[in-house]
Amino acid sequence: RGLTEGRIYQIHNGVDIDMINSTDKATENVSDFIYFGRLERHKNIEFSIEVFSKLVKLNSKYRFNIIGNGPDFDRLKQIIKSLKLEKNIIMYGRLESNKRMYSIVKAAKCMLFFGTQEGGGSIALFEANACGIPVAHVLNKNGIDENLITNNNGFLFGQFDSEYISLRLHDFLSDTSKQASMRVSCIKYVQDMSWNAISNHYKAYYNNFNKE
Repeated sequence: RGLTEGRIYQIHNGVDIDMINSTDKATENVSDFIYFGRLERHKNIEFSIEVFSKLVKLNSKYRFNIIGNGPDFDRLKQIIKSLKLEKNIIMYGRLESNKRMYSIVKAAKCMLFFGTQEGGGSIALFEANACGIPVAHVLNKNGIDENLITNNNGFLFGQFDSEYISLRLHDFLSDTSKQASMRVSCIKYVQDMSWNAISNHYKAYYNNFNKE
């Protein structure tokens, strides 16, 4: 933007791929859709629930697991109750370990993540992908950078249209071969985002900086 003559380097956050790879899928309360993270207004979990409410009309057996705690917990619980989705949605609250969280995420098929204040990047996106789970997101000014979500690791929608999104995701869950191929491509997408790999980026940056 011409504000500085200095060069800017971008290094993304990493994920604990070793822990994720060593974690088995959960076998209880397996879900089709997942959300994990803070329960705050800007995470737009209410919209995720709206999308899911339309998905349930397409298949009453769909399940949605919500992991995390925060100031929006009680309000979201009331929304779920008002929509009579208590049998389809489990709110776990904060879990005792990341390992258990990853096991539940691995057992899902798609993450509903429509946050509007993500600052371009998202550790949750990378963590979900490392678990083999694609992420559904809506392109918005302060959401996830559109370059981070491709046809291989998620679904990037142009607007907050719950009807259209639910139909697209229902098609995805009806296609087992597509699910299998995306699970593989998601894991491949983040294979270079382990903390070991990220630390090498930092090392290379500082080595280059010192030479200058």
